[in-house]
Amino acid sequence: MTPDRKNLYQNIARAGFAARGVTYCLVGGLAFAAAIGSGGQTTGSTGALRTLADSTWGTVLLVLIGVGLFGYGMWRCLSAALDLENQGGGAKGKARRIGHFFSGLFHFVLAVYAFMLAFGLTGGGGGNRAQSLTARIMEWPGGRWIVLALGVIGVIVALEQADKAIRERYRKRTRIPEKGGWVNRGIKIGVLSRAVVFGIVGGFLVYAGLTANPDQARGVGGALDWLQSQAWGGILLAVVGLGLVAFGLFGFIQARYRIIPDPEDGASHSHRAYPA
Repeated sequence: MTPDRKNLYQNIARAGFAARGVTYCLVGGLAFAAAIGSGGQTTGSTGALRTLADSTWGTVLLVLIGVGLFGYGMWRCLSAALDLENQGGGAKGKARRIGHFFSGLFHFVLAVYAFMLAFGLTGGGGGNRAQSLTARIMEWPGGRWIVLALGVIGVIVALEQADKAIRERYRKRTRIPEKGGWVNRGIKIGVLSRAVVFGIVGGFLVYAGLTANPDQARGVGGALDWLQSQAWGGILLAVVGLGLVAFGLFGFIQARYRIIPDPEDGASHSHRAYPA
C-alpha cells in the first residue's frame, strides 16, 4: 500500500472511532441529563442521532458522523475478514472476528440512518425497535431460539467486555498516554458501563426467548429505562450515563492512539505483536 493510500485508510478508520465516540457521548449525556432531571432521555444510538436532526448544525453533523460511522464499519468488517488484529483461527478468535464483522454491519446501518436523517429521508421513527425486530425474528422457524441465542451472545459479549475492563486488555491495541492515571481509570469505567448495558440487553433477549414474548426485548434505550426504574435508579442511570460518556471519550483517544494495521501487509499480521 502506498503511503498516501495507507494514510487515507488509517484516517478513515480513525474518523470512525471518533464518530462512534460522538454517538456514545450523546447516548451517555442524554441518559445523565435524564437522571438528574435536566431534560435528556434514555435512548440508544438511533435516538441519539435523532436529537441532532433539528439542531442548528444538525445536517452537517449528521453527515460527518455518517461518514465516520461508515469508516468504522469498513474498518471492523475488513479487520474481521482479514484477521488484521491477529485474533487467530481458534474458536475464541473466530467468535471475536464474527462479532467484529456484525459490529461493522451495524455501524454501516447506523451510518445510512444518519444520512437519511441528515437529508430528511426519514421521520425519525418511534416505538420500540427492539421489540418489533424481535417479533419479526420470532415469526421465523425456530425464531424463539434464535432470539434466545442472540441474548446469550449478548451476555457473553458483556462478560468479555467486563473482563477487558478489569484486565485492561484495551491497552493491547491502543497506546494509552498514561498508565494507572485518571485517563486509564476513566476508560475502565467506560468499558464496564458498556458491559452493563450489553448485559441488560442480552438478559432481556434471553427472557424474551424463554417466554416467547417479544415485548420483553429491550434495546439500549430500554436497558437504560430499566436501570432508571430500579431502587436508586437515578443514581444508577447517572453513573452508567457518565460511564458511556467516558467510553465515548475513549473513542477520541482511539482515534489518535489506536494501532491500525495495514491491510496489505498480508501474512505479517499473523505475527504482529501489539504492545501491552
